Amino acid sequence: MKMAFRVDGDADIGLGHLMRCLTLARALQKNCGAKILFVCTPATRVYLKRAWPAVESYTIPHGLSERQDALQSRARLLKMRPDWLVVDG
Repeated sequence: MKMAFRVDGDADIGLGHLMRCLTLARALQKNCGAKILFVCTPATRVYLKRAWPAVESYTIPHGLSERQDALQSRARLLKMRPDWLVVDG
């Protein structure tokens, strides 16, 4: 099973979204053997890599319009072809 997470969290907007996704992702990997990918901004990736250095992640620029964000996220997700996408925002 492939699981993708689209989430942002940093010192300015808070880390609750990221922490929820990390908890779910770790449980899915441990209990289901899921392959995990996070799609996030560079600031979020800093926190993500501190919490889980080995997790695969892909960054998209901060400050994009919703449409641009969705298009860049979609481009990466089409390469991974996840079974499920979790969006926490």
